[in-house]
Amino acid sequence: GGPVDTVILGIEIARINVATVPASITVLAPAADAIAWSRDAATGDLFYTRPTYIPGLEPGRYNMPIADTVFRATSGGGTPVWGRPDMPGQVSGRVEGLAMGGGRMFVAYSWTELISDPPGSPPRLRTTSRIAEITAGVEATARLTRISFTADRWGRLAITGDGTALIAESILPAGRDLYRIGVTP
Repeated sequence: GGPVDTVILGIEIARINVATVPASITVLAPAADAIAWSRDAATGDLFYTRPTYIPGLEPGRYNMPIADTVFRATSGGGTPVWGRPDMPGQVSGRVEGLAMGGGRMFVAYSWTELISDPPGSPPRLRTTSRIAEITAGVEATARLTRISFTADRWGRLAITGDGTALIAESILPAGRDLYRIGVTP
């Protein structure tokens, strides 16, 4: 996010040919506010995600991301392929990571919700996160073979060259770790 009075400039996803003098730049897609991107080497498709913001709850406060959409890059800007679902009681949420490989898409996303636990206690915020495979625009978590541990947030994702595992960044208050998560074919 950024302060309410800040203008965020868009970026362009481009191919740069450094073999020419001067280097030539070919814009593949405008991708305003892109925060994560991944290219599927098998298909050559480029995907990126960008957030949607709401104003801060108080004047002068930072904007909060409330929704994310994953786009397939096209010359016209991008075609939406998946949107982060709303969760009950959420106050914010965002896609944290994106990985493509062998025609498969994986996302890491989180959301913050207002909870009263135990019942009757003062409300507090809790962050929850999830890693999921997206197939035909639908979440299919059952294909992850090892996801029994938790993180405050899952961050960046990368898929291994052979497509059998994800490398996922776990973000906890005490620090960050990398995990290898198996994925079934």
